[in-house]
Amino acid sequence: MTLDHTIFAWTLVNLSCCAIIATSIIVQIYTNPIINDHIYQEFFERTMQATFLFAITELISSIVMVINTTWAWGPFIIHCFALFASLFAMHASFHIIEGSDGDHEKRLRISNVMRGILWVIRFFYLFTILLVLF
Repeated sequence: MTLDHTIFAWTLVNLSCCAIIATSIIVQIYTNPIINDHIYQEFFERTMQATFLFAITELISSIVMVINTTWAWGPFIIHCFALFASLFAMHASFHIIEGSDGDHEKRLRISNVMRGILWVIRFFYLFTILLVLF
């Protein structure tokens, strides 16, 4: 089985956005513990602004891939789990911005690690698909 050019293009878009989001999450894992509380809100807002467009593009390309091919369900399911883990990270981030205790920082770190693992797995899954099918 080979990929047609349309699905190949959507998979490349999805893979590129996945790499950008995974890199952003890895940066968050390393920088969140060293950020002062008074600049955390600015860091959070900049991160959201920098990755929002890529996240939307990744979601759209995932949906297009699932509609057009059956093999795209694997990466799509991993994407759904990663988005679910992102909800926990957003919740913890909002509590940290409000000035909550260190318990939310621990939750943020755990959810960021889970998100990072899921997005890296998803990246290698898509990369392997591209190597095998094209």
